[in-house]
Amino acid sequence: MLGYGNYKLALDVLSIAIKSNPYIAGKRFTIDNREGDQEYVARLFQRQAFKRAQELDETLIKETNSV
Repeated sequence: MLGYGNYKLALDVLSIAIKSNPYIAGKRFTIDNREGDQEYVARLFQRQAFKRAQELDETLIKETNSV
């Protein structure tokens, strides 16, 4: 589990990180162009959950702009 030992401990560490920082990746989100990084991001963009979230965002933006 990425060096955290188990699922619960990984979630505990993540919870602490998001409570103490505005963003999990720091002030900026960057990709170091290590092998596999770009492919990973591309896979994220292809996920149905990402596409649904984008559709919801677009709907909310249209609703907000029409008010």
